[in-house]
Amino acid sequence: MDPVLSNFIIMCIASSVGGFTALIGAFSACCIKSRCTHIKPGCIECDRSVVDENNPVYTQSAPALPTEPPNRV
Repeated sequence: MDPVLSNFIIMCIASSVGGFTALIGAFSACCIKSRCTHIKPGCIECDRSVVDENNPVYTQSAPALPTEPPNRV
């Protein structure tokens, strides 16, 4: 087998495995950060508890922005 062709095949397999791993990681991060209480991955079924208006997540204010520009030399 030609060395160039074998390197190309190895690179394609490695990039496919890397892409698939990244896709699984992104999906897992979305599932972990979601508010779903029960996730059924077969057909993507999710039981979600709705957050009420009095939740502290909505009452926290955003951090204050700096009033003066940063010192750049």
